[in-house]
Amino acid sequence: IGGIAAVQLAKSLGLRVIGTASTEQGLQAIRDQGADLVFNHKQEGYLKEIVVNIFYKTNCSFFLFQ
Repeated sequence: IGGIAAVQLAKSLGLRVIGTASTEQGLQAIRDQGADLVFNHKQEGYLKEIVVNIFYKTNCSFFLFQ
């Protein structure tokens, strides 16, 4: 399943979605499909940001690496 399709499927199931991409265009595409949070996986420290958001700021049900 492709990244965009995975976001759409997860959202259709009522899940919160965190997505990653390496470009602003990719991040925007994930946002446009309804991802709740997006991160640039080329940015240093992105994994720490994700962990903080998953465990301390959200009740995330689905995590997608793209």
